[in-house]
Amino acid sequence: MKLEELKALIEEHTSEDSVNYDELNKAINVKFDALIEKKVTKAKDSGKDEHIAEFIKEQGYDNVDQFSAAVKNTKAASTELSEKVTRYEQELEQLRTDYQKTKTENEEYTYLSKLSNVDPKYQKFVMSEIKGLVSDETDFDTATETYLADNAHYLKDNESIVTKLPKTNTKTENGSGVLSILENKHHIKLE
Repeated sequence: MKLEELKALIEEHTSEDSVNYDELNKAINVKFDALIEKKVTKAKDSGKDEHIAEFIKEQGYDNVDQFSAAVKNTKAASTELSEKVTRYEQELEQLRTDYQKTKTENEEYTYLSKLSNVDPKYQKFVMSEIKGLVSDETDFDTATETYLADNAHYLKDNESIVTKLPKTNTKTENGSGVLSILENKHHIKLE
């Protein structure tokens, strides 16, 4: 602190020829603390420059400019890689969506191909009904056979389902038995 600054502080804290030493002491301490902080910061900064220069040389660069350029290049490369990763993730998600759609379409085609004997205007409905019957115990083919045996009216006009029944000792005469009635009503052939 310069002498002029000290005189100014004394005059500032003097009133009616009396000096308020407590207030003057506080003001001087604030000035000294600020001065000390400034000197310490300057010392630290000059030390930082030396440490920074040492660090840069350890990294294999001759000066700050080379190091800064390398950092910029690294950031640019990192940004470019990040953009590529984002683009690849989006493409992968699109491929997953396309795969799921294709898989669903293939399953539907497979199911519809198994329903070639069903009237085309009912195929999708019949397929949804049969899918409802599919479970861990019943596969699609078994569900199809069961459903179409009970709902032969969805079949094409000339088609019929042949269902094998257990052999019994009951004989029917002249087509008047239960089997004949079922065959005629549902357009199916029972053996």
